[in-house]
Amino acid sequence: MDALRHIVVDGLRCSGVYETEPVGPVAQPEFLNACATGAVLLEPAELLEQVKLIERQLGREPGGERFGPRAIDIDILLYGDRSVETHLLSIPHPRLHQRGFVLVPLAELAGDWRHPALDQTIGELAGKISPEGVVRTRARIDRPGVGAASDLRRGGRGVAGAQ
Repeated sequence: MDALRHIVVDGLRCSGVYETEPVGPVAQPEFLNACATGAVLLEPAELLEQVKLIERQLGREPGGERFGPRAIDIDILLYGDRSVETHLLSIPHPRLHQRGFVLVPLAELAGDWRHPALDQTIGELAGKISPEGVVRTRARIDRPGVGAASDLRRGGRGVAGAQ
């Protein structure tokens, strides 16, 4: 949370923390997932730079095996109602609507927000997936040792997820 406070200028809110099975072919422990929202004064590319810096500060090693174990993984899920497509960044996150570990905590914070490409609310998208295996824990995102994430929007609101 402290790392996010440096880039969020207003309205930082965090979901509960959810334990889920890892996604991908590499055997590893379960993940802790959460989402955060708030306003930033950064454009998407600048936000991505800050997110990558936070990941490194929290122990993420650059490179590594795709879908392999990592200290933290912060994804920018939404950026208000904007869509962004570059070689480094896709917003909205291209698999957001398929992943219970993202949609369940995201709906907790922003169930009424509309996915800009699918024209459905986050709550509607969450209602279409199985929440099986997405278990709310007693952990809190503002406690040390729990990863945090943020997707934010210039002068507005946004959402991001972390593992």
